[in-house]
Amino acid sequence: MILVDWQILDRIRRGFISVEPFDPRLVQPNSLDIRLGNHFVWYEKGDGVIDPYQEETIATGTLETTADSIVLAPGQFMLAETHEVIGLPDNIVASIEGKSSIARLGIELHQTGGWIDAGF
Repeated sequence: MILVDWQILDRIRRGFISVEPFDPRLVQPNSLDIRLGNHFVWYEKGDGVIDPYQEETIATGTLETTADSIVLAPGQFMLAETHEVIGLPDNIVASIEGKSSIARLGIELHQTGGWIDAGF
């Protein structure tokens, strides 16, 4: 079952879903828009092998910014946090998908599975 706007609002107001900070204007007909946060981790092209067991090979830099924009170089990959922190109960899963207006700019919202597990 996909929740519609009034069901999303009801579950947030009753505390079943937590969204901090919450802005009711971000509730859409069957989704909740989320915003880009200000913490980033980036990877430079040509960094070599990324070994998940060797932390020093994973990220090349971190950035916290309050700027209105960030410039990505061609081929650069960056991870970012969302502005909102979301908590789900054990009986609700969520999925995260990009908006077409962002995709038309060549920006992908996620590289792998967009499922957010129940209870996360």
